[in-house]
Amino acid sequence: MRTWIAGILATIISGVVVFYVTNRPTPVSVEVAGSVVDASTKTVISDALVRLTVRGRPESQRTDSNGRYYFDIEGGNIADSASLLVDATDYKQYSINGSLQSLDNQSPNLERISPSRPGPGAVLGRHPITLRRKDAVKVVVPK
Repeated sequence: MRTWIAGILATIISGVVVFYVTNRPTPVSVEVAGSVVDASTKTVISDALVRLTVRGRPESQRTDSNGRYYFDIEGGNIADSASLLVDATDYKQYSINGSLQSLDNQSPNLERISPSRPGPGAVLGRHPITLRRKDAVKVVVPK
């Protein structure tokens, strides 16, 4: 009787082991790639900092000379929510949230920051300037 029970248990255990070994989930790799471009000129922006955050874990890289970036997320799921943030010198910051699938093949269009004009009493270079208008108070910027 004992050998009969041991034989049944051995058969069940070996069946479970074979099932788990042959049906092991394969690791999934999700790719998120794109290119960063200037919104008005449509030229690529190289050396932009691209940050991808998935499940609270941030990864970052700089765009190449063709404005491209590429992330390969091991163990990811296309439905995982993520955020993509792009910073480039002289451009407004760009950010978007969505699933990994929706963030793939994005081409963030960055808007240039327009150069600001110096306001009244602004310091240009090293020399203070004085603003004088008939109806204005005299403004002197200290050194």
